[in-house]
Amino acid sequence: MSQDPPRTEGDLPAALLDVAAWAAECVAGRNGASLAAEDLLALGRPLHPRHLAAGELAFSPDRPPDGVWFIRSGEVEFAAGPGGQRVVAQMLYAGEVFGDVPLIIGRPPPYAPRAAAPTQCFVLPASAFRELLNTRPAIARLWLAGVAGRFFRSQARLLVTLNGPLLQRTARLLLAEARSGTVVLPQHTLAAMLGVHRSSVNRILKQFERFGLISLGYRRIRLTDTVALLRASGSVPEGIEHTERLSGDGLFPQGTPPTDHGTTDATNVTRNAHPDRGSAVPRRTCGAAGRPPASEPTGGRRRA
Repeated sequence: MSQDPPRTEGDLPAALLDVAAWAAECVAGRNGASLAAEDLLALGRPLHPRHLAAGELAFSPDRPPDGVWFIRSGEVEFAAGPGGQRVVAQMLYAGEVFGDVPLIIGRPPPYAPRAAAPTQCFVLPASAFRELLNTRPAIARLWLAGVAGRFFRSQARLLVTLNGPLLQRTARLLLAEARSGTVVLPQHTLAAMLGVHRSSVNRILKQFERFGLISLGYRRIRLTDTVALLRASGSVPEGIEHTERLSGDGLFPQGTPPTDHGTTDATNVTRNAHPDRGSAVPRRTCGAAGRPPASEPTGGRRRA
């Protein structure tokens, strides 16, 4: 840099503290704000920026990663399997972290972390990560809480995408992957996350669009009726009001999985499913007799 970084009243680099505070929040959310300045500096000093081109691997899946990765912008997919058998286990976005768990347990990851779009990251080298855990108890406690939270959310996500008919699972996945009301993923990635063929997902998405739940675009799906989509997912009872949980930033961003209110078939997919309109709103079904069309699969093939 051509000039010295700005400094705070305590003569600490403000830019470094800002990056470290952001990284701490990536690890453990709001709990990251509890770190003292000296712990933040210890976390921030080893961080260095890295750019991933679309399609580039962050690290090889056949050995432990070279560091912990923090996503500043862009998106990263966790995928396994070759070609047409590829399954996307998870998508990560800005503000999320990966690579730490394989380093903690000393094993290669079961996935290939690949940038799905041009992605900016910060990387904490493996040696610095281990030193922080061994010498900074506050950081170690923070990381423990963060890993536990991510484990909980991953279990909830697994139940969301694997349990129930494909129509429900597709609706849940759209809600879980939405950011600001939009899912920025191609249909083949959504199909890989659900473990089914793209054509099966495309048929359901076309149904959702026809009934006004979503709007389809190139690598982009806009959620236009979140309440109706929640009903299609089987995750909300009649009479629900709009809440912060329906803000369009993921179905359970704080790790709260959707509750099961019984099986919801296609008769619950309405164009305007709002409680204040009562029975005056006609209910529009995706198939005859309240069932999906016969050609529509009710569950995807599950891959190991």
